Amino acid sequence: KLGIFISDVSGHGVPAALITTMLKTYIKTGGEKLKEPHVFLNYIKNNIQCQLSGYYLTAIYAIYDYANMKLYYSRAGHNPFYLVRNHTIIEPVIGGGIICTMNLPPYTSHSIDLESGDFLLFYTDGLVEAMDENRIMFEEKMLQLLKRETDENMIELLYNSLKAHHGSENFRDDICIITLELK
Repeated sequence: KLGIFISDVSGHGVPAALITTMLKTYIKTGGEKLKEPHVFLNYIKNNIQCQLSGYYLTAIYAIYDYANMKLYYSRAGHNPFYLVRNHTIIEPVIGGGIICTMNLPPYTSHSIDLESGDFLLFYTDGLVEAMDENRIMFEEKMLQLLKRETDENMIELLYNSLKAHHGSENFRDDICIITLELK
């Protein structure tokens, strides 16, 4: 099995860095909770929400089960990941709210059957919200690229297309891209 965790903390600077450090600690100490996505996200929420002081975080935790070709995941307000199958984009949208100081309902796990040749894209909002000089966000270009291309250099293709769209490598927000291609 392969675990994939991606998150984004609101804000910038020292407060966001401290929240990220706490989050990293919960990942390292998650133990058995890491075996089930919703259990792990609820563990994070229950431990960190009282320490957020007006900030919030989003996250997705997914587990890819090689033997059963299944993806189990739980989502806490994070951008939905994309599943590309035969140049068609399938966007799972099931998920719970952001992790914040409010006491929201517990997170639940969901699953998707995967097939050989499937391509998964996990990302932070800095990717899709990067704008060109006309204030057009990158998301539509990214979706077109995903429909056309799915190869081993997808991160490089996405990043080069993003730089060309934005006009520079100086982005206003952080960008994280995680891909998984099933052979």
